[in-house]
This record gives sequence, structure tokens and C-alpha cells, in this order.
Amino acid sequence: NSYGIEQFELATRGICQLTARCSGEFSMRFFIERYPDEAIALLESLSLSKDEHHRRLASESSRPLLPWGQKLTLFIHSPERTLKILKTLSEDPSEYVRRSVANHLNDISKHHPTLAKKLAKQWAGTSPLGRKTAKHGMRTLLKKGDKEALALFGFESNTSLKVESVSLSNKKVPLGQSLIFSFELQGQKDQAYRVEYRLHFARPSQKLSSKVFFIAEGILSKESRFFAKKHRFKDLSTRKYYKGNHQLEILINGVILAESSFEVV
Repeated sequence: NSYGIEQFELATRGICQLTARCSGEFSMRFFIERYPDEAIALLESLSLSKDEHHRRLASESSRPLLPWGQKLTLFIHSPERTLKILKTLSEDPSEYVRRSVANHLNDISKHHPTLAKKLAKQWAGTSPLGRKTAKHGMRTLLKKGDKEALALFGFESNTSLKVESVSLSNKKVPLGQSLIFSFELQGQKDQAYRVEYRLHFARPSQKLSSKVFFIAEGILSKESRFFAKKHRFKDLSTRKYYKGNHQLEILINGVILAESSFEVV
């Protein structure tokens, strides 16, 4: 919360001491909004700390779109303000820290995709850790089928791969039950693949909404690979299912190579 907002140094020192025991990124955001220059300088110094909790705080508290936190409009409009922090931490030895950096990069990609791809390209070429951070940070663009983002990790959109033998367990799926679908991926030459599926969901408004789900990735040569996936149509806290016509699409490297329809009843 914003308690102690008038005492920047004392309050932020307290947040730093507490962050190893409980999350401090939400409280820090009030101080970032009130004292942006002082806060950025503090976070840059924390990014060099020996304490991984401090380093994570530097990235997590400055995320433009932190879930359950207020948006930081300053960093949405001017993401370059936090780039020094992210560059310092992109190859951090702690996965706890790197995941925060990747989530921060993913936030940036939603308003500044060109900048995010530029950063990802730089990080991916530095080390295996940098590449892993970059790839996780590109997940929204990868799911959108962004050709440049896919190409950064070797996934060609102009692919010779083919999807064959698509099979659905049932054309009518009872609400609360699962759809099982399967297919074969056929290769013509050595090629990287990223396999996903997109579901277009029925809604009360009669308009379909969609979401992409990751299945697998790897390298395929002159062979075939079998995939089977189960999707359960049971309500979640983040998603409610409705009866009606649904559409299934099989995506290979961001391109639709097969599709089928079914009904949730």
C-alpha cells in the first residue's frame, strides 16, 4: 500500500528488507509513481545486489502491466526507462529473477512489439540463459504467430511440414467433459517445429473468442510424429465455457495447417 509515501528513503528501505519474506513489488509501485527518477535509480542499484530477492524486486516492481497491480503508465509509454535493469538481469543466475525479467519483456511486447523483439534478439544471442529469458518473454508474440518472433528461435512460417490424420474423439462434447484430438506431423527435411492449437469458443453474444495453447516443439526430419491432446471444458476461475459450436485449429510455426469443428452440448 501507500503507507509512508512521504518518506521515500525510509519506506523503500523497509520494502527492501521485507521483500525476502513477502512480496514487495506492489508497495514499491506507489513510490515509482510518486518519485519516478529516484525510484528508477534505486531499482538500478538493486539490480546489482547480491540478494536475488532485491534483484527480482528491481524487475518485478517496474513491470508496466503487473497482474493485480496498477498499471505503470510511465513505463507503458516509455519502456526505455527500465531497459538498463532488464539488460543487467537478462542472464541472471537465478531463474526466479530471470522469469521476472521475461514477464517484464512480455509486458513490453504488448505495447512495443518492435522494441521487445529487438531486445529478445540481443539476449538470445548472448548465452543459453539469455536465450531462455528472451523466448519466455516472447510468448505472447509467439502465440500470435508473429513471424519475426518465431524466426528468432528458428521457426519458419513458410514450412514444408504437413498435418495429417486429424481425429476428434467426439463431435459433441458434454459441458464439463473433455475433447481428445490427435494428428500426425509429417516432415520433409530437418526443420524446427512449434506445435500449438487454437480454440474458438462459443459465447452468449454469438461471437467466438479464441485462445492459443502450446503443445510441443522440436526438430523433425523425414518422418512423422504423433500428437494427442486433451482439452477439458470445465469452468475455470479465468474462463467460462458455454454450449455451442467451437472451432479447433492446429498451428505449426504460427500457421494454420488443419482445422475442425465440434459442438459443446
